[in-house]
Amino acid sequence: MRRLPFSPWHLLLMPLALLFALPLVQMVLTAFMPDSDINRFPPRFIPAGSPSTGSRACSASRRRCCGC
Repeated sequence: MRRLPFSPWHLLLMPLALLFALPLVQMVLTAFMPDSDINRFPPRFIPAGSPSTGSRACSASRRRCCGC
């Protein structure tokens, strides 16, 4: 009998791992969205504008807060 190159458990564990990784991907994408896209319903998963818009606003608010 020939052995499979992977365990049958991989058929269950790989989709489960992808399911658990989706919130992390959404958090990273949301970090680069402007406020209008974050509060939009239904949500847009890919940022509409420039990806640096959200990070630029974050750095501007940090400068105001920290006095940098």
